[in-house]
Amino acid sequence: MIANSAANRFTGYGPTTTTGKDTIENANSADILDLSSFYAGNISQTQAGNDLLITLGSGNSITIKDYFATPINQRLNIKTGNQPPVAINDLLPIIKGTTSGTVNPLINDTNPSLSDLNDQLKIIDVTSGKYGKVDINGNDLIYTLLSATYVGDDTFTYTISNKEGLIATANVNVTVNVTVTTTNIIMYPVTILKPGDPLISKQGGDQTNIVNNVSYNFPTNYKQTEAKTGLENTLGQTSALFQNIFGLYQVDDATGTVNGIAPGEINYAKAALDKNRVVSNFTVRAGGAGHSVSGDLIGIEGKIYAPFVIANGGNYSGSIQNAINEFFKVNPNNSGATAQNYTSLPVAYFSFGAANPDGSAHIKSFGNNVFGFEDLPAGVGVSDYDFNDMVFSFG
Repeated sequence: MIANSAANRFTGYGPTTTTGKDTIENANSADILDLSSFYAGNISQTQAGNDLLITLGSGNSITIKDYFATPINQRLNIKTGNQPPVAINDLLPIIKGTTSGTVNPLINDTNPSLSDLNDQLKIIDVTSGKYGKVDINGNDLIYTLLSATYVGDDTFTYTISNKEGLIATANVNVTVNVTVTTTNIIMYPVTILKPGDPLISKQGGDQTNIVNNVSYNFPTNYKQTEAKTGLENTLGQTSALFQNIFGLYQVDDATGTVNGIAPGEINYAKAALDKNRVVSNFTVRAGGAGHSVSGDLIGIEGKIYAPFVIANGGNYSGSIQNAINEFFKVNPNNSGATAQNYTSLPVAYFSFGAANPDGSAHIKSFGNNVFGFEDLPAGVGVSDYDFNDMVFSFG
C-alpha cells in the first residue's frame, strides 16, 4: 500500500481478521494506521533496519517502510485500543467480635485509560465469600459475616470496569480474628507452636511460647509517635552479644508470601529484602554497644508487613538498605551459620520459620504483644534459645 498526498487512514485490522503481510510506503504524519481493535500490549513493534515491523499475531504483520528514517514529527500515526483496567488483590482485616468490615478496592487499582479524566473506574459486580455476604456501596465493598462467631479467613471477588466497558477482576482476602494494639496497629493471628513442632529445635529443650507468622497492618489512623516510643521502650529488654539490625518488609498476605514466593522457597530472602519491599526509612539496631531507632514508619499504611532481623548485621553503617546490600555481599544466599562461623557470618531471620536457613522459628512471645528474636542458629550446638536478642513491640 502506497500513501498518496491525501490524509490516508489504513483500516480493517482486527484480532480475528486475516490480513497477511502488508507493507505501507510513503506514509507521513497526516496518515493514520488504525489498530484500535488491538490493545497496545497485544501487538509487537520491532525495528528492522529503517523499517518498523508490527506483528499482529496469527501470521499477520504490517511493515512500515522507512519509518525510522523519517523525522519523529513526520511519522505515521499508529492508533491502538485502550487497555483494560488493572485490579489488584486487597486485604480486609476484621477484629474478632465485630460482624462486618469495609474496603475500597479502587484505591490500588489502576486505569491505563486515565488520560481521559472522565474515564473513572467503577465496581460493577461482586461475589460473596463462603462465610460472609458482600454489598456494593459506591466505591466501597461491605463484607458482613454470616455468623458472628466465625474466626478465620475468607475470600471474595469483585469486578471493575472503565467507561469503554473493559473489565478486570481481583480478590479481597478477609482475615477475622486480628488484634488491634494500643497504637491502632492491626496484628494478624500468630501461631503458637506446640512442643515437638518441626519448627522448634530439639536442642532447645522444653521451649514455650515460640511463635510463627508474625505480621502487622498499619492503618491510616495508627499512632506513629506512640508506636515508635513503644518500640524504643521494648528495645531496652534486648540483651545480645551481636549488634543486630531489625526492619520490616511488605508481604503479599499474612502467610508471608512475597511476590508469589512462599517462606521456605528458593530466593525468599532476596525477594523479602528487596529494596521495593523493605521499609527504607526505618532502621533499628540493637545489641552489642547499644540500641537505636532511626526514621519513622511513614507511607506504609494499608499494607501487611512482617519483621526480620539480620544477626551480626547491625555493624553495617548507613541506611537499612545499605546494610542489606552489604549483607548479601557476604552471605548472598542467606546460608545458615555453623558452629565454626556463627560469630562472623551475618544471617537473616524472619517471623516465618520456614524462611529461616536453619528451618526453625526464631521468635518468642513474651505477652502483651511483645516479641523477641533469637539471633543464634538452631541445631548446631551454640544457641542459648533465650530469644531476647531483638525485643520489639508496636504497642
